[in-house]
Amino acid sequence: MKLRVILNQDCQLNCVYCYKEGIFSSKNSLLSLNDLKYALKTAFKIGFREIKFTGGEPMLSPLLIPLIDYAKKIGYKEIRITTNGILLGRYPHAYKKA
Repeated sequence: MKLRVILNQDCQLNCVYCYKEGIFSSKNSLLSLNDLKYALKTAFKIGFREIKFTGGEPMLSPLLIPLIDYAKKIGYKEIRITTNGILLGRYPHAYKKA
């Protein structure tokens, strides 16, 4: 099974494809790192083995790298990031970890 985790609503672009379309909640309603780790662990326990981090632009979230590390640590076999690619040159470690 595949788990999709929306990390944020921020994006540098205004694309038709963007996942943030139609989302108007405040940033305060986003889950904390501990809440997301709990969700990843619970999903893994019930059979999820693949995960995709998305947003907005997930590379704008400071939670991305800790969550990739955590997903690998607990045993997720496939980790993906849906990104517009703008920050790949600035943060090459992010996509090398996934």
